[in-house]
Amino acid sequence: MTVLIGMDGAIQLCADSDWPLDSLARERGARAAYRVSAKARSVRVEGRQGLQTCILESFRPSHFLSAR
Repeated sequence: MTVLIGMDGAIQLCADSDWPLDSLARERGARAAYRVSAKARSVRVEGRQGLQTCILESFRPSHFLSAR
């Protein structure tokens, strides 16, 4: 899921976009963009505002997957 914040503060959600985050933000005229992606063992949030970027990533240890 990609979340775009417009120059006026409006929030726009884009599902399943394969565009690079900076390109999508420019194309849509957003001042900030965030992409949340999840896989089986991780969650990643990438944020961009102008030239600033931030990436947060969390991994689930494999021992949680085999716990009973």
